[in-house]
Amino acid sequence: MGLVTVAAVLGSRPGIADGALAIGIPPGGIVKGFAGGHSLNAKDMPSARDGAVNGCHKSTGASAAAQNACAVVASFKDECYAIALDPKDGTPGAGWAIAETQTLADEEALQQCRNTAGDRAKFCEVPSTNHGCDGTAK
Repeated sequence: MGLVTVAAVLGSRPGIADGALAIGIPPGGIVKGFAGGHSLNAKDMPSARDGAVNGCHKSTGASAAAQNACAVVASFKDECYAIALDPKDGTPGAGWAIAETQTLADEEALQQCRNTAGDRAKFCEVPSTNHGCDGTAK
């Protein structure tokens, strides 16, 4: 699975705050690959959704099958996202969350990852490139 660097579409334009998260899981599940992308502070929701899918398609270290499976799993405004992964290839640990604060998003994503990781639950982590906040969220 590799540590996925999630591509971002970022902008610091005041008054604009639409975000989206896209995830790609190929047939056969997360053990066959995982891709993720996000968009923060986009000009509108369609742009945020397009940015997240495009970022997912370019997800570093992801399998082609995972990149091809990318789809938006959440749209949000003034919230934070997090993606937690077990960094070892071929393991089932992954989770993602949208929440009011970065701390809550990180905690929820980690819990989802631990729930799917089996005996590798302790290896789940939220890399610094796999979380962020949209608009006024912190």
